[in-house]
Amino acid sequence: MSKKKKKKKPVHYVDNKEFLAEVKAWKATLGEKTKNVEDRKPVTTEIAKKFMLIAEGLSHKPGFINYPFRDDMVGDAIENCVRYAHNFDSDKYSNPFAYFTQICYYAFIRRIGKEKKQLYVKMKAIEAQDRKGTFAQWAKSQGIEGPTPYAGYMNLTARDIGNFEPKKKRKKKSSTDLEDFAADEENEKE
Repeated sequence: MSKKKKKKKPVHYVDNKEFLAEVKAWKATLGEKTKNVEDRKPVTTEIAKKFMLIAEGLSHKPGFINYPFRDDMVGDAIENCVRYAHNFDSDKYSNPFAYFTQICYYAFIRRIGKEKKQLYVKMKAIEAQDRKGTFAQWAKSQGIEGPTPYAGYMNLTARDIGNFEPKKKRKKKSSTDLEDFAADEENEKE
C-alpha cells in the first residue's frame, strides 16, 4: 500500500499579501502627492528587494532569457518600479505583484526596442563600410543566415529591419475616381 503524499503549496518568490502590506505602510508615510520624483520618500529596502526579485524572475521567462542585454532590462525594470511605485492604489487593487510585473514587462519591451534599434544602426554602419563585400562573404562562409548577411550577424529579422527602414510614400493620383470614369467614357466613344 502506498502512502499519498500531500501536495506542497508552491513557494513564490514574492508573497503578495506581505508585499501589499509593505506597500500600504510605505504609501501611508508619503503624505501628500508630489510630482517631483526627488521630493518623494524612497521605497523601503524590503520593497526594493521585491522589485529586484520580480524583475529577475521575469527576466528568466523564455521570451526574455536569451537576450545579451538582460541585465540592462532588469535595471530598467527596477528603475521604473521605483519611479512609479507611488502610482499603485492599494485601496483599489490588492495585487501589487501583478502591477509591478506589468511595469517590468513593459520596461523589458522598451529596452529590447532600444537595443534592436542600436543593432540596426550598427548593421547599417557595417554595411556601409563593406564596399568590397568581404564581410558578406565571410558571414556566408561562417553559415550566418538572415535577410542579409549583415542582419544575420546582428541577429536582426526582416521584421526588425522593416521597423527601422524609412517608409516609402505612395504617390497620390491627381485625378479622382469621377475624372477617371469620365476619361474612360470619352475613350470608349472614340
